[in-house]
Amino acid sequence: MKTLQCKNNGVLLSQYISDNSTFGYFKIKKLISNGEVKINGKRTKQDVLLSVGDEIIVYADEQLPQLDVVYQDENVLFINKGVGIEV
Repeated sequence: MKTLQCKNNGVLLSQYISDNSTFGYFKIKKLISNGEVKINGKRTKQDVLLSVGDEIIVYADEQLPQLDVVYQDENVLFINKGVGIEV
């Protein structure tokens, strides 16, 4: 669970979560559409405009995926991305 306090007027919920977490855009959209996000204690299933002071609660763990590094040097990084990991 992640709790955020909105500091800007007129920003979209999905954009605010994206700017203040490690969740990817499609993961955020899925969380919103599944009702796993609350604004001021009320579940929302749509992307809404936020106001200053709105409390956003995201019911998901913010974990970075484990990546299998295949090759790395100072210019290039090759990883073996697992199924289901968003880019």
